[in-house]
Amino acid sequence: MVESWQSRLPGLGGWLVGPDPGLNRLRTVLCATLTIAGAIGAEWLFVRFTGALQRPAPPTAAGAAAVAQVAVANRAVVIFAMVLGGIAGLIAAISVNDTSARDQVVSMLFLLLPMIAVLDLALAVGGDRVLALCLLPVILAAVTCLRRFGPRGVRAGPVVFAGYLTGFLLRPVITLGDTGWLTAEIGVGIVVATVVKLGVFHDTSGRALRRTQRSYAASTRRLAALALTAFDQPGPWASRRLHRQKARLAQTALVIDGQLADPAAAPADAAAPRLHQQLFDAEVALANVARFAEALGRSPLPAGQREQVQEILASLRDGRPDSARASARAFAEALTSPAGAADGNTEIIAHRFAGSVTDFTDALSQWLELGAQDHSAGRDAVFTPAVPLRHGGSLSVTAAATAEASLTAEPGRLLRRAAVAPYIRTAIQLGVAVAAAIALGDVLSGRRFYWAVIGAFVVFQGTSNTEEQVSKAFSRIAGTIVGIVAGSALVNLIGMHAAWTIVVILVSVLLGLYLQRADYAFLVIGITVMVSQLYEESGDFSSSLLVLRLEETAIGAAVAAAVVLVVLPLRASRVARVALLSYLTALASLLKDAHGALGGAQNAALLQGDTRALNAAYRALTSTIESMRRLQAGGQSQRAGAAMTATRASRRYALNLLRDITSAAAPDADTAALLDRGCATQQASLTALRSAGAGSRRESYTRSASLFDRAEHRLSGAGGNAAQGHLAFRDLRLIDGALAELAGALGMGITSYDIGPGGGPAPSAGTLDQPPGPQGDQPRVGVDAGLPPDETAVLLAAAPALQHLHELDDEQRASAYQAADPSADRARLEE
Repeated sequence: MVESWQSRLPGLGGWLVGPDPGLNRLRTVLCATLTIAGAIGAEWLFVRFTGALQRPAPPTAAGAAAVAQVAVANRAVVIFAMVLGGIAGLIAAISVNDTSARDQVVSMLFLLLPMIAVLDLALAVGGDRVLALCLLPVILAAVTCLRRFGPRGVRAGPVVFAGYLTGFLLRPVITLGDTGWLTAEIGVGIVVATVVKLGVFHDTSGRALRRTQRSYAASTRRLAALALTAFDQPGPWASRRLHRQKARLAQTALVIDGQLADPAAAPADAAAPRLHQQLFDAEVALANVARFAEALGRSPLPAGQREQVQEILASLRDGRPDSARASARAFAEALTSPAGAADGNTEIIAHRFAGSVTDFTDALSQWLELGAQDHSAGRDAVFTPAVPLRHGGSLSVTAAATAEASLTAEPGRLLRRAAVAPYIRTAIQLGVAVAAAIALGDVLSGRRFYWAVIGAFVVFQGTSNTEEQVSKAFSRIAGTIVGIVAGSALVNLIGMHAAWTIVVILVSVLLGLYLQRADYAFLVIGITVMVSQLYEESGDFSSSLLVLRLEETAIGAAVAAAVVLVVLPLRASRVARVALLSYLTALASLLKDAHGALGGAQNAALLQGDTRALNAAYRALTSTIESMRRLQAGGQSQRAGAAMTATRASRRYALNLLRDITSAAAPDADTAALLDRGCATQQASLTALRSAGAGSRRESYTRSASLFDRAEHRLSGAGGNAAQGHLAFRDLRLIDGALAELAGALGMGITSYDIGPGGGPAPSAGTLDQPPGPQGDQPRVGVDAGLPPDETAVLLAAAPALQHLHELDDEQRASAYQAADPSADRARLEE
């Protein structure tokens, strides 16, 4: 039994590390759960030994009913103290993520002061119910504006909301004279959170970096295992798993880059740039290892060579880089022997596989060695990541695009969309939504209206655009329904059993907090289960009460959804346009530097920065489009999907281009001239794409694939090696094809250059004005270069097949090109 669990632990660790690099989220959730448990016990002891807010027992002459009433009231006070301390501790445990002990203590104290201040304010004005309710949306809107000041301003919102609502609800039973006890109970919760964070879960930037590095190393081993599976059993299922793990690995690399921005993560002797450089080298090399292993799985390798590849991948999977490096070198030597010779394409792939293994193991060893050093003495930030981290360690991939979209005025269908700072936009929407939720929730139940207020308030926490906010509102309703069913079942099962009640509360909170990244509904389920247990302990539990909670929650969520759709809406499509422009800008920069490298210029450092910027822009775009497509259907969703497919393909081919540049030979003068003309056309077409993405309807996209094809033929005619030039030119053609599909998704006209057999323009009717770049070649309107209308229609009807072609691996495409007719069919496959 023990051996069985031991064998499962590595798999469980890999399952956790994949979506949670460095297990930072798991640490935060465990800290929060332990804080809640400690706060419950501490508050119980505090009330028992101090008698805080406890009513004295009445004399026996008052009767048994009076004694029972006081006992129930005192029990409710104890439960309230536990809840208040738990809330304060939970907010502190989740929102305070400073790395130094001093900063953590200061941040904890910052939470205590505003919470007590608004609690006192609510008690002071609570006698006038209308005034107290009217102040709540105004206060929340004002405190939301504090988000402009960073993490402490962001965490002020939940603190103020919890403090004011607590004071308002306690006004009938507590006066201003009791605020000393309330302050003490809140202080107990914050003290517990401080002790847990500093004594059990204290972390430093350097330690967090090293932990994430270990997670990255574990993820590389899992990727090697999946590459081995794809090599042994090639197929769509293995390929999808492999590419999913590659995406997770890239996300972990971005998290590490974000951690390197902390001055304390690396010393001031440029360790952060070196760590970034080695991580970049390891990431590129490992992507090549997986790519070539997948291709070799489909290649006719001799049995002995297949066993060598399996041994190399098994060594990487088992964390034995030295053994993998030695096996890769032996494999490369075997390939050079006459007995080990294979066909040309397979030999090239095998050599590049062996070289990539060597590159990866060297880069990973150097990276881990440097990352294991003590970086606690760092002072100055020396590295700027492509994607910053949110307060808490998650990637803030859409922050830049959201801010830019909010600050950009655009024409709307009826009115011009105003340019508003993001925090001002959210403050206005939140104030209106909370005010409406108070009014409607109070009509349904004057006693439980706060459920509607909470339902509206949480919609604006952690969301940035309309679609995300509406989706969160739906998740809250769905989570409440499931939570009511689960909570009722557990209450019936456990009953009035305090120990099991605490266990259920802690488990539900832990699971809800950890799984909320997957879907916010999980957190709502956990909270609803917890609330059900608390109501059972206080004697208020009933099915009608849970139904009322659902109704009030639905009112609040629906009100918030309606407000974000009407009041200063920031649609995900608007953010996606900004993200698309950022992506196209990053792609243009990368292609410009890649063109220079093809021409002989040395732009290695620039290309690395371009790659990070391209990946960051791509992730921002995909995150925004995914949130948009959840709530869209029909044509809009299909167009977004088509644009995303084309963008995904262009990014993949661009990354392939960077890998293939290293083996490209410097072209001669005439070939370089053709290359420059093709590059100029591609840059002009990217400019047109950006204009179309910004809303221009007068732009057209000009294909450049034929010019790159002419340059490749000249290179072949000059005796160039296919492995030295054709791969890079092929990538440029494929990038052009993907961008042409994106142009089609944006509704742009597409023009192409028809190249005649002699290198000059072929005659065509209906030409457009020639764009900047090539001279003497006339573009022709069409969906694809040189295809008659009937074949164009066939291609449009076969859009899924085209998407599959774009997702094929490089070596699959290479085999298709070799099998096709070199003069015509190959060009159609590529373009």
